[in-house]
Amino acid sequence: LAVTSVDAHGRLPYTYAPVPSINSCDTPVAVSSAVPTSVPQPTRGPSAAGVTKHVTWNFFTSGSPDCFASLTKDDLNSGLFAGAENIPADCGKTASFTYNGVTVTATYAWRTTGGQGYNELSPQAFANLLGVQVNVANFTRAEALQLPINDPGYVVVGASWLWYDEEETFWNYGSNTCNGDWAKCGHFSNLISPDVKSIACGWSQCANGNYVWCNYNTPVKNPKVSPIRGITKPQLLASLVV
Repeated sequence: LAVTSVDAHGRLPYTYAPVPSINSCDTPVAVSSAVPTSVPQPTRGPSAAGVTKHVTWNFFTSGSPDCFASLTKDDLNSGLFAGAENIPADCGKTASFTYNGVTVTATYAWRTTGGQGYNELSPQAFANLLGVQVNVANFTRAEALQLPINDPGYVVVGASWLWYDEEETFWNYGSNTCNGDWAKCGHFSNLISPDVKSIACGWSQCANGNYVWCNYNTPVKNPKVSPIRGITKPQLLASLVV
């Protein structure tokens, strides 16, 4: 069993709060004064002529509540808050981009009936639009959902790269042993063991940090492996980032 804490890379822990829920104490969300007459529904697959996929995200990168002239893919990946901000009524800005072969048209806010609130798509609908299979039932922070969707390289090299990069320095390739106790090289030896035929990992969000753990089937204590050849560690890291 391997456990490590994953930092947030300087990203602020914004909290997802879909309309009409107002349970979040971190991010206030404007609530409609009337029931919306129409809410865009997500669809799967590439966009076709006359078909628009509506996506909204729930945190705002600009310090100004003014409308953007256009919305880029990078804007969407950074996140756009459409809740408590005083966004003008004409902010029906949209932009289209292709992500993983799926064409998405995104709009970051649209008025509810009465003009006092905004509709937002749920994280699950957002993931579905991008063709990403992810269980968001326990995601309480937009950041946590955003990482696997918008930055798959972070998921690939986060905890696993930490285990490899740090603990590899303690591994003695000549004797196939660790220069220290198991805790010095345990994650590393599990990762590189040729005897491991399958692996299962999970992510937990806890009060004292975010944790990744992995179970390996079935590692050996002192696996026989060779050091990497023909490539440096920085080159290896770069090759893992999507």
